Amino acid sequence: MTVIAVAATKGGTGKSSLIANLAVRASQDASVAILDYDPQLSLVRWHELRGRPDNPAALEGTSRGARVDVGRLAQVVDWVFLDLPPATQHLIREGVRAADLVIVPVKTSPLDLEAIDPILELCDHHKRPFMFVLSMYDAKWKLAETAFAYLAKVAPGSVFKETFGYRQAYVGAMIGGATGPEYNEDAKQARACKQEIDALWAAVQQAVK
Repeated sequence: MTVIAVAATKGGTGKSSLIANLAVRASQDASVAILDYDPQLSLVRWHELRGRPDNPAALEGTSRGARVDVGRLAQVVDWVFLDLPPATQHLIREGVRAADLVIVPVKTSPLDLEAIDPILELCDHHKRPFMFVLSMYDAKWKLAETAFAYLAKVAPGSVFKETFGYRQAYVGAMIGGATGPEYNEDAKQARACKQEIDALWAAVQQAVK
């Protein structure tokens, strides 16, 4: 079993949407579970709207933290995605400690780039590998290229070149329990999302290796 923690100390990074899209893509290859630690339980609600499929499954995380909760899924699923809350330090810490890889979604704004230090300190302290992914990303924004350069300087070799885009399809799909590649309102956007998520999922698997 491989555990992927998705963590950000700042809200609004697209963390839950990123997990939903990656988990559905991963479920095409393996058995997958999501542990939702966010107080809003956005992914548990999304899973209900989806029809509560067995793969990916979505479960509410407990106050005991990920290291305990992940143990319940040992030998049951191949991949576990942890949706860690932005403000509950002990849950973030336990999620990082349980992870084989920590993914840190970051928006291309100065405030978001400045908010990465607490996660990096936890990863460093617990000796856990991490990767940044630029989230809600639009290559046309002036800050896009600057953000890549800044993160590459902070942590060389720890920035995915693949991104999670700023697309209506991701938002619209989540409302109905779907994902960007499943978005049925705009076939062109759905295809773009599929290419993006396929590439990011391949990058995640490579990073784990």
